[in-house]
Amino acid sequence: MKKTIQILISIILFIIFAYYFYTQLNENKEQLRTLSHELPGLLGYFILSIFLFCIAIAIRSWRWNIMLDVKNSFWISYRSISIGYLVQTPLSKLGEVVRITNQINYINKGKGEIVSTVFVDRLLDFICLALILFTSIQLSGEKLAVNFPEISGLAPILALFVLAGTIGAIVFLFMRNTILGTMKKTKLIPEKIRDRLISFLENFIKGLECVKSPRVLVQFLISSIFIWICYFFNFYLIVSFFSFTDGLLSFSDSIFVFVCSTLGAIIPVPGGLAYPLAIQKSFVFVLPTITEAQALGIGTVCYFTIMWVTNFINGGLTLSYQLLTKKKT
Repeated sequence: MKKTIQILISIILFIIFAYYFYTQLNENKEQLRTLSHELPGLLGYFILSIFLFCIAIAIRSWRWNIMLDVKNSFWISYRSISIGYLVQTPLSKLGEVVRITNQINYINKGKGEIVSTVFVDRLLDFICLALILFTSIQLSGEKLAVNFPEISGLAPILALFVLAGTIGAIVFLFMRNTILGTMKKTKLIPEKIRDRLISFLENFIKGLECVKSPRVLVQFLISSIFIWICYFFNFYLIVSFFSFTDGLLSFSDSIFVFVCSTLGAIIPVPGGLAYPLAIQKSFVFVLPTITEAQALGIGTVCYFTIMWVTNFINGGLTLSYQLLTKKKT
């Protein structure tokens, strides 16, 4: 029942965002057509943007390799993450399931241990996103709080997620024996389900154990900073390309638009349709000199290049390669 409600909500959100996006494109089609003459010059920027995106995935794969401790698993992890992004583009959060499933199919590790890699990834992403959001709030002063209260209001929510995830992981690691011992003794859960749950938790804890090392923890935090730097410049290369934005975007404005676009991308709307609309709204705010159509043009180009074309090239190539190799490590 709960899953059915989630699917219905996703469909409703998709219809709303798709209709609004379509009407915006249709209303501004003549002005958008005039922007198309600049697009051929975008190719070089786009190639560099893809390169930065691939570096970010490679760093994530390196982290997964350390956590799973499996020789020659880097390329498998890279494929799993890339294919996950490929599926996530049209189908929203289903990409996470695909990443985990692909790892299970190609690496001889327990489900819990593989799920732990995604948990660590998301916790580190929340930490970095919270830091970026706080930075944007500080740089923009009261502008963000006054004009986009819904975004500035996310700061304490993100901080709460980070705090809860961090405390949960710490408690889980240091009280693992007590937790597992209690579960083994309980009679409230059917034996088969209890045994599977205990096996999953044991593997999950095993995946988290490497993060106890201060050296590994620092490495992971630094790696996340580099990942988000890649994401930022992957985005900035595209938005700064157009003649009506070149030289006009300040550093704080660029971070603000990046934050808005990222928050738009994580809204669970199939196809990521909140992404271009978030870019449009934020660009009109930071650059009053550009028109709604120009801002929509930037958002549309970013949407199709960064979210669709990049993932279809990277994910499509890795998926094609994987179809030729079906071997567990």
